Amino acid sequence: MFQELNLFSIDELLKVTKQLKKAGGPDTYINEVFIHGKNVILPNLLVLFNKIFEIVFFSDSWSEGYVVPLHKRVALIS
Repeated sequence: MFQELNLFSIDELLKVTKQLKKAGGPDTYINEVFIHGKNVILPNLLVLFNKIFEIVFFSDSWSEGYVVPLHKRVALIS
């Protein structure tokens, strides 16, 4: 159906891992585990992600996230 979509590559996972911040999400996984354990974890995640992509499975819980409002200081104009 979507010929332009390909399976994931290890280079793509490495690129995303480099962009991770320390804060985790609702899945309760700590990003530092992925950052520091990438040599062990990423090859396994690559197999998992590509299998999920092949069978076209997307869990509803994967679209959940945290929204945290941040207060911005307003400059007063005199």
